[in-house]
Amino acid sequence: MKKSLLFRQLRLLALFAGGIGSAVAAPYGPDGRETKWTQPDGKVLQLKVFGDEYYGRTETSDGFSVYLNQADKTYYYAVLGADKKSFVSSGTRADAPAPAGLEKHLEQAGEVVDSIIGENHSKFEGDRADRWNKRVDAVQTLRSAAKGAGINRAAVDAAEILAAPVNGSKVGLTILVQFPDDTRTTRVDPTNFPTNREKIVRFCNNVGYTENGNTGSVRDYFSDQSLGALTYTQSVTQIVTLPHPRDYYNYSDYPANQELYEDIGASATEIISDAVVILKQQGFDFSGLSLNGDRILATNVFFAGDDSGAWSFGLWPHQSTVRGEINVGTEEAPLYVGDYQITNLPDTAPVIGTFCHENGHLLLNYPDLYSSKLVPNTNRTEQGVGEHCLMGSANHLNNGKTPGPINAYFKELVGWGNITDMASDDFQKVKLPTTGNVARRILNPADARESFVIENRGNGDKWAQYVPDKGIVIWHIDGKVSGNMSGNPHYQVAVMQADGRRDLERGVNRGDGSDLFDSSDPNFNDTTTPNAKWWDNSNSFIGVKVRSAPGNTMIVDFGALKPNTARVFSPNGGEVLFRGSVFPVTWGANITGNVKIELLKAGALHSVIAANRANDGSFAWTVPTTLVPATDYSIRVSSLTNTVPATDSSNGNFSVTAGTFPAGGEMPYGWSKPSGVQAGWSVTKSEVYEGARCLATNKMGDGKTAGIAYRSHFKAGVVSFYIKVSSELGYDYARFYIDGEEQLINDERGISGNGKWIYVSYPVTAGTHTFKWTYQKDETYGDMQDTVWLDGVTMPATTQEIAVTNPLGEDIVSGASTTVCPSVGVRYSAAPVTFTIRNVGQADLTGISVKTIGANSGDFIVQKLTKTAVSAGQNATFQVVFKPTAVGARTATLQIRSSDGDEGIFSVALNGTGLESSRIGVYQASKALTDNVSIVTFAKTETKNKGQTKTIVVKNTGSAVLDRLAISVSGPKSKDFVVSPTSLAPLAPGASASFNVSFRPTEPKKGKQRDAVINISSNDYATGQFQVLLAGNSDPVKKAKAQAATTLAQAASPSGITRFSVADPAGASVTLKATAGVEVISGKKYRSLTITKNAGVSGTVEVSSNLLDWYSGKKHTTVLIDNATTLKVRDNTPFTSDSKRYIRLR
Repeated sequence: MKKSLLFRQLRLLALFAGGIGSAVAAPYGPDGRETKWTQPDGKVLQLKVFGDEYYGRTETSDGFSVYLNQADKTYYYAVLGADKKSFVSSGTRADAPAPAGLEKHLEQAGEVVDSIIGENHSKFEGDRADRWNKRVDAVQTLRSAAKGAGINRAAVDAAEILAAPVNGSKVGLTILVQFPDDTRTTRVDPTNFPTNREKIVRFCNNVGYTENGNTGSVRDYFSDQSLGALTYTQSVTQIVTLPHPRDYYNYSDYPANQELYEDIGASATEIISDAVVILKQQGFDFSGLSLNGDRILATNVFFAGDDSGAWSFGLWPHQSTVRGEINVGTEEAPLYVGDYQITNLPDTAPVIGTFCHENGHLLLNYPDLYSSKLVPNTNRTEQGVGEHCLMGSANHLNNGKTPGPINAYFKELVGWGNITDMASDDFQKVKLPTTGNVARRILNPADARESFVIENRGNGDKWAQYVPDKGIVIWHIDGKVSGNMSGNPHYQVAVMQADGRRDLERGVNRGDGSDLFDSSDPNFNDTTTPNAKWWDNSNSFIGVKVRSAPGNTMIVDFGALKPNTARVFSPNGGEVLFRGSVFPVTWGANITGNVKIELLKAGALHSVIAANRANDGSFAWTVPTTLVPATDYSIRVSSLTNTVPATDSSNGNFSVTAGTFPAGGEMPYGWSKPSGVQAGWSVTKSEVYEGARCLATNKMGDGKTAGIAYRSHFKAGVVSFYIKVSSELGYDYARFYIDGEEQLINDERGISGNGKWIYVSYPVTAGTHTFKWTYQKDETYGDMQDTVWLDGVTMPATTQEIAVTNPLGEDIVSGASTTVCPSVGVRYSAAPVTFTIRNVGQADLTGISVKTIGANSGDFIVQKLTKTAVSAGQNATFQVVFKPTAVGARTATLQIRSSDGDEGIFSVALNGTGLESSRIGVYQASKALTDNVSIVTFAKTETKNKGQTKTIVVKNTGSAVLDRLAISVSGPKSKDFVVSPTSLAPLAPGASASFNVSFRPTEPKKGKQRDAVINISSNDYATGQFQVLLAGNSDPVKKAKAQAATTLAQAASPSGITRFSVADPAGASVTLKATAGVEVISGKKYRSLTITKNAGVSGTVEVSSNLLDWYSGKKHTTVLIDNATTLKVRDNTPFTSDSKRYIRLR
C-alpha cells in the first residue's frame, strides 16, 4: 500500500510540475444542486448545495445546514462555533432528528464566506481574466480609433488581433469516461456510462436537437446567439473505461478511502490524463480541435454516475485548468489540454444549460455575471444579472433545457452585436426588434468604458421564452470592472430593474416580472427609480421612454422631449373604459404654461375634459355616465399659452362601454372553478372599479389556490381587465393565464402586495382559448386583506351564437318577438308551449338558463329545460305553461341567458289571457263543506234497516258553467251508503242542484262503525274531485258489561260521534265526549281524536288501516295532549279518499 501511495504522489507531482490551474464557476440552481451522501452506517442523506464552485453551503432536504467531518466521513448538523462566524459540528448526525431550536438555512458570517471565496479565487485564478480584460481594452481601442482618436497603427493592429470576432468553425473536445469494477471490494460495482456516445454527439452537434425537452443542441445555442456567425461543435470521444475504479479518483488515499480529494482539480486532472493515455492508445484523432496557441481551446468531460456528495471534494463538477501538462499531440508537435469543465452524468437525459455556461468561459473567455457576495446581515447572496443572461444564472432556465440569451454587450465584444451608439440628448423614436442582436448604447462622455445598453427582450426569441421578464432591458456597463463576482465597487454588467427594488443586488430573487421596461413602466432618466446617473452619481441626461407592450418589436423614445412638444401616454389606444369609472389621463409636455385636455370621437372634438390644467402629466378623469358607448374615442392634450402651439393625441382609439362586469351583478355564465385549485371566486361589492359588483377570491387556507376560468371559441381581439391585489408582498400572488401559459401582469409574473387597480390587456388570436385567474398563497400566514379582485373584464366576441325558435319553428328576434300562450280559465293550466334553443355558432353554448320576469311572471311556468350546454349545431328545448291566477290579459318576459357574449340576455315577450272559470261549492244543511275534511254523520241504524237520508247541495260559485258533474261512493263500506242521482245537469254561475245519500248498514255483526266517501267530479280542475266523508253505526248504543276501566273497550269513531259510554270501576256507565278532527301538516291530512276525560277513566289508543286489522303503539299515533282532563291523539299516517284510517279509545 505504501508503494502504491508513493507512486501516486510522484505521478501527481509530475502532472502538477507545470503549475496550478485557474477556475471560473457556474452557479447552482435556485433550488440548489441535489446530491447524496452515504453515512458510515449506510444511511443515505439527500442533500442540496447552494452557491457555486467558489463557495457552497450544504443543507438537508428539510433545510438544515450541515457540516462534513472528514475524520469520520459523517455529516453533522452545522452550528456556528465560538466565534459565531464559522460552521462547526453540532455533534448530532444529520440523519437523526435536528436539535431543538436549530435555525434552518443557517449561514456563516459574511466575512467568512468572502474569505473562502477569495481563497478559491486566489488559488485558481489564471490568465482568463487577463485575456478577457485585454479583449475589452482592445475593443475599446478599436472603438476609439474609429471615432478619430489619435491611436497609432501598431496599437490598432494589436487590438484587432485581441478583439478578433469569435466566428467561423470552432471545435471543442468532449471526453466520456466510466469507471471499472473495484476488485478490492466484495461487490461488483462498475459505474457505467448511462447513455451512448451517439446521444452525446447529438446533444452537442445536431441542428434542431430537442431530446429530453432541450430547446436545441449546444451548437444550436451558440449559432443562434451569434446569428449564425459561429458554428461550435464537439469532437466526442468514445466512452473510455478508466484504468482505476471510481474511489481511486474520489479519495486521495485510495484504497484506504479515508480522505476525499481536497483539490478537486487534482482528481479531474488524473481523470483527463488517464483518459488521454487510453484514447491515444486507441488511436483517437485529436487533430482538427480549435486551439489557443498550443492548447486545446475547450475540453469538456462527462463522467458516469453521481458526484462525490461533498461540495468541492473528490469527484465534484467544476471548471478549471489542468494541473501540469497533458499532451495529446507528439513530442515534436505537442498539443496540450488546457481549460476544461467536468461534470457527472447520472442519467440518460443531459441538459444543455450549464454546458453552455461553462463553454461561455472556455470558448469566449466570458467572466461570470452572477455574484457570490453575501448580502450584509442576511443569509442571501447577491445575484448579479440573475437569470437575465447566460453568464448569470440563466443556464438553469426551464430546468437547464432552455438557457437564456447572452447580453448584447457581451455579444458585441466577441463580434456578434449590432449596437448603435447615440448621445444622451439624441431624440429618436426607435423600433427595437427582439432578434438580430440589435441594441442602442449611450456612452458616458467622460468615460468611454461606461455606458447604458438598451435591447429588446420581448417575444420572438426561443432562448428568451423562460427569462423572468419580457420587455426592454437596460444594462449599466462598466468595462473597467471584470465580471460581477465581487460586486466591488459595482458590477461590470448590471440590470436596471424597472421596479426600483434592486432585488438582484439584495439577493431577493434571480429576476422577476417587473425588472424590464415597457409601456406600463416606461420611463428611465436621472429622476426615476432606478435612475440613469453614471456610477460617479453625475447626471447622464438620458431620457428613455418605452412606448410598447412586450413584443417582437418595441418602440422606444430616446432623449428628452424637444421644446414645444407634447405627448399623450394614456389612454393611448386599445383600452376599454367604463362609464362612471376613473381613468388616468397621462402626458408629457416640454412647454410653458398649462394644458387643455379634450375628448375626440372619430378624430373630431367631442367634449372638453379639462379646459385649463396644470402641466403635471396626470389627470384623474371620471368617465361620464352619459357618454355614448363607442370604440373610436381618443384624447388630445394641447398647450394653452406656450409661444409655439404644442399638441398630441392618442396613438390609437380606445373604447367606452355601457356594460358592467359582472353583468347583472351575478357570476358570469360559463365561468367556473378550474381543476387543480382549492377555492373559487365569488361576486362581491366590497371593492369595485366600475359598476356595483366585481369578482373576489373566496377565503382559503395557506398553501392553497383560488381560481376562476372561462373557455370559449373567440374571434380575434383583445382580452382586458382591471385587477387589484391585497396580499403578503413577495409571497402570495395573483396570476393570469391564457391556455395554461402565465401572462405578465404589469410586467410581473404574478403581482402581490397592497396595490391599486391595474388595467391590463392581451391580444387573442381567433380560436378556442381558456382564460384563467388565480390567487396562489404560500405555506405560511397571509397579510393585508388576503384577497384579489377582478373587474371590468372584456373579451373578444365569441363565435357561439344562440338562436331561439317558437313551436311553429319560426326564429324569434330577441327583444322584438312576442309569443302568445293559449287562453285558459283561471287556475287552470294551458297546453305547454315548447321553445327550441339552437347553437348556430362554432363554440360551445354554455351556461344556459331560463326564467320569467315581470308583473305576471308567476303565471308563466318554465319547465323541462333539457340541457344547460349545447355544442355547435345542437339544440335544447324547454316548455312554458300558462296558468293564470286572475281573469284578463297576463304578461311576462322570458329571459334566456347563455355564454353568447354579444347576444347578452335573449328576451321574449309572453302574453296570455286568463278566462272566467267554474267553481264547485258543496253544502249540507246549509253548511258549507270542506273538501276531504268535512264529515256527514248518520244516526245509528239496525243492520239491514234503512236509516237516515241526507241531502247534499252542489252549487256553482264560479263565473263559468259547472258541468261534467258525477257522484260516486268509495271506501271500505261504500255499499252501506246509497247515492241518488249519480249525475247532475250543468249549472250556470250561481245555480245549484242536490242529491241524496241514505245509510243502510249491511254488516251482520252489531256495534261496528261504517265509513265511506262521496266523490263529486266536475270541470272545476282547480279543485279536482271534491270529497265528502261519511260515517254511521250499525246498532243503537248498548250498556257495557262491568269490567275494569282499563280493559273495557268501546269503539269511538272520529266520524262525528261526540259521546260514548264506558263502565267505571263500580260498573256504572260513564259518558265521555269525543271530538273528531283533521289536521293538515305540510299539505297532507291526518285524523285526530280529542277525548274529554271524566275522573277515574283511562284508556289506550288503537288505530287501524281498515276495520279488520288493528294496530297499536307510538308508531301509529302521536299523543298530543294527555292530562287529567284531555287525551288528544293524531294518526301518523295521512289518509286518502280510498283508504281510511280509524282511531279508537280502548
